[in-house]
Amino acid sequence: MNNKYNINGSLVYDTENGMVIDLEEIKKAKEKQAIENFHKSLEEIHDLGLSSQLLIVQYKNREYQCINIKRDFEFNKEFRVELRDIMLSKELSKNARCFIGTMTPFISFPTNAIHIKYKNPTFDELRDILDMSKNTLINTLKELVDNNIIYKTKVNGQMIIYFNPFLFCAGYCVERNTFELFKGSLYNPIR
Repeated sequence: MNNKYNINGSLVYDTENGMVIDLEEIKKAKEKQAIENFHKSLEEIHDLGLSSQLLIVQYKNREYQCINIKRDFEFNKEFRVELRDIMLSKELSKNARCFIGTMTPFISFPTNAIHIKYKNPTFDELRDILDMSKNTLINTLKELVDNNIIYKTKVNGQMIIYFNPFLFCAGYCVERNTFELFKGSLYNPIR
């Protein structure tokens, strides 16, 4: 293992005092140390006058690698203004604007995916919430994807809809995978 711990059969013990160690305690200690090292490295980067947007966020017993997209500018001035302009413009259909207005309260942290009752909604659940026909919802989703407002995918047959975090972000950061989906977005002021 290392100099601090040793293994004797199925037991793990501290080499300094011979005490038997619970593997779960070792895991927690190592995870804590990794997070502390990560934060220390970020502080060193910032001390050098450099900027890093990486974060590790623990949320609901899960760890996420995130990007802090609200660090170096005022989010409401840089991002939400564009969302307001989109909602006021007539470039999107009223169904697309209805989708945005209805679904933004359901955007979850830190993935920026739409969740209803803590799970990805089914197509039929979306139809029911939005009061849209099948064809109308299909066309609305396509319009929003084409305009880089959402990204729609399927994982294991389950539809997942991610909202562009540069238009609306559910928290101070967003999961790195979601950031990568929208990194080239025309709404990204940091590209």
